[in-house]
Amino acid sequence: MFHDVAALDTGTPLEYRATVLDNGGHTSTSAFRTAAVPAPILTLQKPVEGSSVEGSVELSATADSEKSSHVVTFERSVAGGEWTAVGSDDSSPVYSAADDLAALGLADGTAVQYRASMTGPVSAWSANRGPCS
Repeated sequence: MFHDVAALDTGTPLEYRATVLDNGGHTSTSAFRTAAVPAPILTLQKPVEGSSVEGSVELSATADSEKSSHVVTFERSVAGGEWTAVGSDDSSPVYSAADDLAALGLADGTAVQYRASMTGPVSAWSANRGPCS
């Protein structure tokens, strides 16, 4: 069984029950089972953790389940410092941005971490990636 819950908000309560029909024409129905629509999972795809980054760094993230109303914001932290916004994207299902590290003049081996956060009609979710250098 598949139930597409993409149009429902996170936390929306759901009820399911199953009815079966055997070859003899007999039916049996289960008791109701309850569930709730889960929060989306945001995954930061690029850059790969532990990779070397320089120049223009491609950032990408995916959401499961995704909605066209989601907006993903990408942020960077250099050497454990403050988080700085580097871009946002609302073009689901793959969200992307570019970060120009060349403009920062970083020394080789400087640790750079990235994170992404997603906002939608109800809540916010996040994913972290790092360090890269």
